[in-house]
Amino acid sequence: VTDFLRAHDRMATLLPAVTRLIALQKECSAILPALFDSCAVMQFETGQLVLSAPNAALATKLRQQLPKLQENLAKRGWQVS
Repeated sequence: VTDFLRAHDRMATLLPAVTRLIALQKECSAILPALFDSCAVMQFETGQLVLSAPNAALATKLRQQLPKLQENLAKRGWQVS
């Protein structure tokens, strides 16, 4: 994917955002490995993290873990509100 983005001028502007989202996905997976196997980081702008979950039950479990996720992301240098 990165080779494709680098090869096209217009698409290259997306590379920093894609890199940041991939890094956040890895961090979240390390913090909540059981939950993040099925979840994904969708967006991160102005400190707001948007996550996706495949169903309501998993979304509820994820919501319960948000304080832990936020705290651990802050320890790793991510300012998530």
